[in-house]
Order: sequence, then C-alpha cells, then structure tokens
Amino acid sequence: MLNLTHLAVLEPGEDGSYSISFPDLPGCFSYGDNLAEAQRMAKEAASLHVYGMERDGDEIPTPSLNLPRENTDGNVVMPVTIHPDLYRAKRDNERVKTNITLPPVHKQSQRSRLAYNRISGCQHGSPRDKPCAFLTLIEENTVKNAVYALLSLP
Repeated sequence: MLNLTHLAVLEPGEDGSYSISFPDLPGCFSYGDNLAEAQRMAKEAASLHVYGMERDGDEIPTPSLNLPRENTDGNVVMPVTIHPDLYRAKRDNERVKTNITLPPVHKQSQRSRLAYNRISGCQHGSPRDKPCAFLTLIEENTVKNAVYALLSLP
C-alpha cells in the first residue's frame, strides 16, 4: 500500500493545545501543544497505529471521505496522509544501541580472543523474535562458536 489518507479530528483545548483522534482508527489518539505539533503528532500516531495493526494481522479500515457532524462540531478536521510501507521499513530496520553482559566464556584461556560479535534475530534454539549474540571465540588455534539468547533485551 503506497499511502493512506485518514481524517483526523483535532479538538482545541483552552490553552491552544489539540487532542487528536481518528474515527476510522479506533484507539488511535495523540496530543499537540499547538497546531503544527498536532499535525506532526497525528501523522506519527496514525503511522504507528497502522503499523501495529499490520503486525497484529488486523484489517486496516478503509479511510472515510467525510465524517458525521457530531464528530466535527467545534473541532478541526484535517486529512493525514501516511506511508505504511516506508514507516514499516523504518521501524523494522531501526537500530538500537545496547550494552550487554555475557558469561565470561572469553576468559577460559588467556590466549582467547573475541573475533566476531553481532546482535540479530536468533534462529538457533531461541525464539526468532528474541535477539541473540553470535560470538566466535578463537582459543589456542581452535574456533568455537557460542550463541547466547539475550532474553533481557526488549
């Protein structure tokens, strides 16, 4: 899907802020301190909501072309265009800097040295959605591979 345009309802607050809701996307809400921030937050909220629905296997609702009067009285209605494919690619390829502590396998020998270290989705005995550390340990001219499931990572 290239893009979706949903109608956002911005309810103005007394202090110039806006509460944001999407009648077509139940449970999708946000907030902005001013109109410009509300526009940015509406796009981010709708993108994240549709991304979550896709990951959960839920059907994405068809955007409405107009809204009932009871949803719009005294509010600002604004079209919000999102790009689910681009947002999915951004979220799925996001890198997170993390410090980890591993068992002291590299201390088994004074001549051991860590040759390779990376974190990625694990396919060796732990759930695929849990990250794993793949370490290659070089010890006395012997290569040993160790895989650790990092269950403490989100």
